[in-house]
Amino acid sequence: MSQLANAFQSADSDFSDQPVGDPKRCSPKIVVPKGCDYLKKPYTVEAPQRNFDRIRGKSKLGAPTAGKYTFPGDVAPSDAVVYEVKVKGRKVKLIMPKSGAPVGKHLPTAQQAAKSLGCVPGKQLDSIQQVVVSPNQNPSDAFWATQYNTPGFTSAATGGNGGVTFYPSASPSKQAFVDSTMIHEGGHTFASDLWKDAKKKKAWEIAMKKDKHSPSTYADSSTDEDFSESLVMYSLSRGTKCEAAAKKLYPARYKALNQMFK
Repeated sequence: MSQLANAFQSADSDFSDQPVGDPKRCSPKIVVPKGCDYLKKPYTVEAPQRNFDRIRGKSKLGAPTAGKYTFPGDVAPSDAVVYEVKVKGRKVKLIMPKSGAPVGKHLPTAQQAAKSLGCVPGKQLDSIQQVVVSPNQNPSDAFWATQYNTPGFTSAATGGNGGVTFYPSASPSKQAFVDSTMIHEGGHTFASDLWKDAKKKKAWEIAMKKDKHSPSTYADSSTDEDFSESLVMYSLSRGTKCEAAAKKLYPARYKALNQMFK
């Protein structure tokens, strides 16, 4: 399970089409086309809204129904609003707190969450059974604050074991942030199934070593984060003018992902 921290990356980040990261980290022999700045090793792989709209498939948010759910950190179920999202021939359960966001905090809307599922590649989407929008902060934040040596660390979302969970943020989330986060955290969910075969995880680690670059600073945190960040990079670049540069920067990763999603 992974943490994509709003302590580092604000939920209301400016997704304007400006250079991100340190261009010097890219090989001077590899030209990154205009509009492909997410290939220049930013902190996390993000892009303007139009990039996600290009890859977005249709999703349909069903009617809300009343339910109960034990949100992270709670000891008992509380009132929830449950939806069924139909996306790419699949059905994903979406669970929202009836109480809404805590005072002074913000949560992705049901519409944003449903819309973001349309950006997730079909094969990866198969591993996501439900999405939870929690009114509570991730109970593991204190642990990760110590692990990352980052006081005040808070998780934006986590993924794994068949689901993705979003947590409260200080500012309203833009759709592009929800989109990139859904792909990233859904990547952990995908990996939790994929890497039950230890050979497949080892193959990814070999691909990481072969490539001279990683897709983001956050990807350098671990093999898990590298895989999820690579999925966002791959989803955004595949079939676009950015693909050739992405293949040159991350040839082994790109080949491995092409094999997964062929």
